[in-house]
Amino acid sequence: MKANLLSVTRLLFCACFASIVQSQEPPKSTLVNEFGMLPCEQRLAYLDVYAQEIGKEPGSTALVLATPENGRAGTAARREISLVISRFELFKFEDRLVVILGKESNETHTQFWKVPQGADFPKFDGTRWTRPAPDVTKPFIFGWEDEYGLCSTFVPRKYAELILRNPGSRAHLVLRQGGRDTLSAVWFGKQWIKTFTKDYGLPRKRIKVFYAKNDIQLTNAEFWFVPARTK
Repeated sequence: MKANLLSVTRLLFCACFASIVQSQEPPKSTLVNEFGMLPCEQRLAYLDVYAQEIGKEPGSTALVLATPENGRAGTAARREISLVISRFELFKFEDRLVVILGKESNETHTQFWKVPQGADFPKFDGTRWTRPAPDVTKPFIFGWEDEYGLCSTFVPRKYAELILRNPGSRAHLVLRQGGRDTLSAVWFGKQWIKTFTKDYGLPRKRIKVFYAKNDIQLTNAEFWFVPARTK
C-alpha cells in the first residue's frame, strides 16, 4: 500500500514539475501558412484566416515574408505586399503587421508567421518593407474598385482618414459605366458617397464626382486625393 502511494506521489510530482517547466519556456514563433503562386481569391481567403488568427491572440505580431521571383522584386512588392497590408487595414490590425521582402528566388513564395508577445522573430535574409508616405502636395490615385470588388486593395477607411487629416483636401471620384447588364455608375457612386459620409464621417462637400469614358466592361471608380488649393 505504501509503495503504491509512493508511486502515485512521484507521478504527481513529475507531472507538476513538467507542467511548471513547460509553462516557463519562452513563447516561440509559429509558421501559420506558406504557399507559392495562387489565384488572388485564394490568397485573400488565406489572409482573412491569418488576420483572424492574429486577432485571437492579443499582443501577437503578424510577420509576412514575401519572396519574389527572380527579376520581379518590384512587381511582387507592389502586388503581394499591398494585398497583405490592405487586408490587415480592413481588420484594423495594421499596427501589428511586419512585412519582410525576401531576396529573389526561383519562384514567388509567401510565409505567414505568428509571433507571440515576448517571442523572438524568425531570422530571414531580407529587408523590412514599409509603405512610403504619399506625397500629399499633388493629386494622385489612392485606389481603384470595380463593381465586383474582386482582389481589391482599396480600403475606404484609410482613404477617408487621409482626406480628413489634410485640411482643404478633397476626394474626387472618377466613375466609369460598364457594359450591358452592369451596375449603374450613378448608383455605384452614390453607394461610395454613402460609405464615406455615413461610415467614416467624410463631409459630402469634400467629395466631388466625375464621369469618364470606360475602357473595360465593368462599372468602376478611381479614388483620387486632391490637395488643398494654393493661392
